[in-house]
This record gives sequence, structure tokens and C-alpha cells, in this order.
Amino acid sequence: MPRQLDETWLLKRAANDNDRQTVRTILARRDRAVTEHIFYTEEGILSLRLGPDLISMRECAAPASMEVYHEIFREDNHFLHDDFASPELEYVLDIGANEGYFTLRVARANPGARILCVEPNPYAFEILSLNVGHNGLVNVTPINAGASADGRDLEMEFVRQIHSIGGARLRDVERPWLPENVIEKRTVASIPITRLVEEHAFPRIDLLKIDVEGMEDEIVGSIAPLAPVTARIVVERHSRALRDKVNGTLTGLGFDLVYEEDPAFEQYYGDMYFVRRRS
Repeated sequence: MPRQLDETWLLKRAANDNDRQTVRTILARRDRAVTEHIFYTEEGILSLRLGPDLISMRECAAPASMEVYHEIFREDNHFLHDDFASPELEYVLDIGANEGYFTLRVARANPGARILCVEPNPYAFEILSLNVGHNGLVNVTPINAGASADGRDLEMEFVRQIHSIGGARLRDVERPWLPENVIEKRTVASIPITRLVEEHAFPRIDLLKIDVEGMEDEIVGSIAPLAPVTARIVVERHSRALRDKVNGTLTGLGFDLVYEEDPAFEQYYGDMYFVRRRS
């Protein structure tokens, strides 16, 4: 069963009565989507102010988008370790940026930071671009591509109503509620992280966030040349086997696993926090 969202907190974040009503409507539609397995079809763009940010959401995807917003800003997903909660950052990579909520939070805390946001899902990327543009994040560069070790084209699957679950193989995770007719298959371009860093002249990486829905082992395996100049990595793992591969690879590259969310694997995903080992 999906987690309960803190409606009181969300309503306090809303800037005015219209935004509060939008929050209530989205949460009511989320309840229906969960209990009745409804997949909405409206393509309009909603805009509301939550906290300091002007947030855009696709109407049909807003119930799932609000859940991701809640995870980042209320539950502190990707920020659960002290070294990741409020560091001073200048160079950040957000690999699997979704609609940009992680980037928004990092950019608000570090307005001078340069942030590269990589997101292959065209539906999520449209919203990511709106959220970056509407909030004046001039140091943030959205990139509509996947990440890979070799820059090959990727065969991916997306769900227009749930931007957060796009990936190479959606059926690798048991989702009996997800009908085949809402899964769209697309070929997308990809880029290696090493090339991103070179093309954008990043001298180092203060924070690397990786949320790539099952490709995390490939991505962490490709960053060996960047390990000496990378300070922190947070990886969302999506299986026990992937967890072990990621841990083995990054430990071998000189990182310490300093915190692990949900080590008992009560849910299929959870964050792993790595910090560069001191010499």
C-alpha cells in the first residue's frame, strides 16, 4: 500500500487558498488512483506554489508527482545522512532527475551551485524544464538523455501517469496494478557521466545522486575515472543484488557506505550514502 502523505504539512506549504485547493484535489485523486487503479489521462499542466518554489505538474501525473515531492521535501529522501543534508556544494550531478525536486532543494540551499540534471523520460523532462525555468535556476542545466557506461541508445519503458518508475524493465519489479496498455516503449539517447563532466568542465563532483531504476550497477561501474574527484554519492538501489553490486563497486573505488536506508529490505528501493574515504 502506498505511503500516507502528510496533508497538513502540504497545506501549510501551499501559498494561498487556490494552491491549498489544488493540493486537496491532487490528494483526493491520488486516493482514487490507489484504491481504484485509475490512470488519469488529462494532459494539462498544473502550477502551484509550495514553499518558495513554483511547482509544475502534469495533471494526469500529479498524484504520483505529489508523492515524490513529499518524499524529497517532507521525508528527506536523498538527504538522510548529515553529510548530505546541508553541505556546501558547487558541483552537483543529478542522474535520474525526474521532475527536479531534488535539484530544487539543492539549488535553494546552494544558489551558486552548478547542477546538471539528466532525465530520459520526455514527460518528466518537460516538467523538469518548467520547474527549473519558473524558479530562475540559471545555474541548472537539464539534459534530456539517459545515463550509461558507453553512450549507447537505451530501450526504455515509461508511464505517462507515473514519471518516477520509468526504466529499462518495469516488470523487473512486481507491479500487478500496472496494466500493459499504459506502458510506453521508447528509444532514448544516453551519455556517460565521464563525458558530462568533461563537456561541462566540472573540476570535481561535490555530490552525485543516482536514481536510475535498475541501472545503478552500470552507472557506478562507469565512474571509476571520477572517483578521486567525487566527494559524496547517494544511490537509490532497487534490489538486494543491485545493492551488493553497488556497495562492492564503490567500496573498491575508495568510498565508505556511511548510511543505508531500509537495510532490512522492507521495500524494494532505498538510498545508500557513500562518502569518499579519507586518505
